[in-house]
Amino acid sequence: MAPIRVDGIGVGNYLLDNPIQAEDYFRAEGFEKRELDSNRFSVITKASKSYLNFPNIKNAGKYKYLTLQAKVASESTYTIEIRSEKLDGKLILSQTIALKPSYDGFTSVTIPLNRLKEKENLYLLFTKEAGTALEIDTLEFHN
Repeated sequence: MAPIRVDGIGVGNYLLDNPIQAEDYFRAEGFEKRELDSNRFSVITKASKSYLNFPNIKNAGKYKYLTLQAKVASESTYTIEIRSEKLDGKLILSQTIALKPSYDGFTSVTIPLNRLKEKENLYLLFTKEAGTALEIDTLEFHN
C-alpha cells in the first residue's frame, strides 16, 4: 500500500507546484502499482490500452509542457492521448512516442500542451503500438 501524505490539498485534487506521483491517480484502468523501494512507487501498464485520471488539477492553464518519467524493458512505441473531463472528452493532445530502455532507470518524455484550462480533469490514455509494458513514476507540468 502506498504511504498516505497529509498535504492539505485533498483526495482527488492536484496542485501543480510539485510533480504528481503517477500512483496518486484518482481512477485508472489497465495499470497496476509497483513498489520501487520502501517508500516509492510507480505504475505499469498491464494492458494494451490503459488510462490514468487526475481530476481537479489546479493552475493547469499556465503550463506548456508535461514531462513523464517513464521506463520500458525494450524498444516500445506508445500513443498518448490527453483528454479533458472524460475518457471520450475533448482531445487536448495525441502524440506517438518511441522509447528505448535506459540503464540509468527512468527517461524523461516531454509532451507539449496547449489549451489547458485553469482547472482540469485530465485523462491520460496510453495505447501500446509495439514493445513492452510502460512504467511511469512521475508527471511534471512546467513551462
